[in-house]
Amino acid sequence: MSKPTIFLASSIHAVAGHIAESIGSPKKNKLTFVYTGAELGGLNRSWVKRDRKALVKAGFQMSDYTLTGKKQQTIKKDLSKTDIILMEGGNTCYLMQQIQQTKSISVIHDLVERGKIYIGCSAGSIVAGSDINAGFYPNKIKDAPKLRGSKGLNLVDFSIIPHWGRADKEQNFLKYRLRHLYKSKNKIILLSDSQYVVVENKNYRIVDIRKDK
Repeated sequence: MSKPTIFLASSIHAVAGHIAESIGSPKKNKLTFVYTGAELGGLNRSWVKRDRKALVKAGFQMSDYTLTGKKQQTIKKDLSKTDIILMEGGNTCYLMQQIQQTKSISVIHDLVERGKIYIGCSAGSIVAGSDINAGFYPNKIKDAPKLRGSKGLNLVDFSIIPHWGRADKEQNFLKYRLRHLYKSKNKIILLSDSQYVVVENKNYRIVDIRKDK
């Protein structure tokens, strides 16, 4: 029986241990922490620190990495050496811009098709979909002036809306995210910080760690 190859979360620090158990033997799996989406604000942000700490605690052998400034072949070579690609959160528009600039869409897609595990966190989960409309905010798009369209990695055929239910995100949801996505053709998953989506053989399910405790 094959193992899941895609895990999409809102907050990695909340579910890292649970995902590690699902993958099995985290110490034997090299994880590349792609922090590109968070690099504008710096890696000293509290939530980035929490995510990294939780991954180490879960047992992953982790190394930091950014796509920015690298050539397509370099990224392909580097990520081919890892077992798990974790796409950290941050600015969705900026992250997708850097993926486009480095021509990484086909690289990441091919690696996952070949069995590499993809873990998305917030913006990293949004870009896994067919488009990134869920991450369009006026204050975020300004940091991605070279972004071309809203096409995502297309690893899954649905859109993740992370951090559902958080009071500090309510206005962003009501004013931007839901308005952008309110169309009958869209397949949407609203994901709280204690939940993540597991994808295996194009089937997917939502795991809520509160229910599994």
